Amino acid sequence: MKWSEIYQKELFLASECYKECGGYCCNNFFGKYYKILDKESVVLPMIDDEYEEYKKRGGIKNVKEKRYEIKVKDKKFVFYLLSCKEKGLCNPHSNRPFICRIYPYLPKVNEKGEIIGFNYASIMDIFYSSKEKHNCPLVRKDYIKEEIKKNLPKLSAKMIFALMLVDEVFKEIKKFLPEYIDQNDKKKFISKFEMVILSGKIFKKIDIVSIYEKVKQYHGEFL
Repeated sequence: MKWSEIYQKELFLASECYKECGGYCCNNFFGKYYKILDKESVVLPMIDDEYEEYKKRGGIKNVKEKRYEIKVKDKKFVFYLLSCKEKGLCNPHSNRPFICRIYPYLPKVNEKGEIIGFNYASIMDIFYSSKEKHNCPLVRKDYIKEEIKKNLPKLSAKMIFALMLVDEVFKEIKKFLPEYIDQNDKKKFISKFEMVILSGKIFKKIDIVSIYEKVKQYHGEFL
C-alpha cells in the first residue's frame, strides 16, 4: 500500500459528522465504566508499514505508542497501538491514522484482498444490537461503504493479513461475549469485556499460521 497517498486523501466525506454524536469516534464513551483499562484513551492500531509513514510525517502531538509483535512460524508480524486522548483535536489533523480515516468501518476481505463485507472499525462497536442503536451516525448512511470501496487503494498482503486477523478476533470475542451493550447494564457488561480482553483467551483460539498461509498462497512471502 502506498501510505503516502492514503495520508493525502479522504476515503469519504462526512463533514462535521461529530456534531451529531459528540465526537463519539474520538472519545472513549464507555471509559467511565472501566476498572482496569485506560478510561480516557482511544486505541488506534496500525501495521508497521503505516507506522513508518506516520512517523515520517511527524505523527500527532501528545499521542503515545507501543510496539507489539506476533510470532508467525519463524517470522513476526509487527504492529503498533497508539493511545490517543486528543478527543478529535489531533494536531496535525492531516496525520491521523488510517483507522480514523476509515471509521466507522474496516473492510472484511478474503485472502485475495477482495472486499467481501465490512466490520466495524472499533472492537466496542461490535456490541451494538443494530445500526439504529449505534452511536455513530455514519453507520446509517448507505453511501459510506460504497465510497470506501471506490477510494480504497489496493491492499498490501500485510494489510490483508491484518484485516483477516481482526475479523477472527471479532468473531471469537462475540463467542465469549455474545451480549449487546445497549441491552445490558453497561457497568456489568464492561466488567465482562475487560476480563475477556485481559485473559487473552480469544487470541489463543485464532489459527494465525493458517491465515498467514492463505495470504501467502496468493501474494508470496510478506513478513
